[in-house]
Amino acid sequence: RVLQRVFNNALYLSLSLPELRVLLLGWKGVGKSSVGNTILGRRDFESGTETEQSLRRQAEVAGRRVTIVDTPGWDWFSVRRTPKHVRQESKRGATLLRPGPHTLLLNLVSHGLRVL
Repeated sequence: RVLQRVFNNALYLSLSLPELRVLLLGWKGVGKSSVGNTILGRRDFESGTETEQSLRRQAEVAGRRVTIVDTPGWDWFSVRRTPKHVRQESKRGATLLRPGPHTLLLNLVSHGLRVL
């Protein structure tokens, strides 16, 4: 909910943009699909499974069209998702957001994060 509120606030601040195009990037298993679902306000991306190819989903959020592309996660040890495959899919994902993404959302996981 906090992420969705922050995202909605950012949308209201950028009133000149009729749409927002977002490319999700990050390591395998950090929750890129879940972030995409949270932003869109519905479960368009399948969470808990490995994304093999870039997927594009769209919804109206806070009165504007939001398009998100979920890309395969980075994984040094995957036989199927080699670094070359992930790089190619990430590039292809960017082309699904023509004329290009407004933002790249890098999803990270932090071990040992303490909230005070």
